[in-house]
Amino acid sequence: MAKKSNSSQKTASPEQLYFVHQHGIKVYPISKLGSWYIEVDNNGKLHRFDKRVAQNDLNEATAKTIIYYYNKLKETKK
Repeated sequence: MAKKSNSSQKTASPEQLYFVHQHGIKVYPISKLGSWYIEVDNNGKLHRFDKRVAQNDLNEATAKTIIYYYNKLKETKK
């Protein structure tokens, strides 16, 4: 049974991660001048979010971004 993909979910399921990756989307943290940010590579188009992320919140921020793109892709596939 697949995990629900709602906004309160704090970790991305393997299914969500696989689905997003299969559609050419990669989500990862980057360090820039001592601050951490989330960057998304959407089929070669890079987007870095402006919001700084604390180092201990990187996993949750990355997961929330993956879940966001998963939901967005699922909506467009309907």
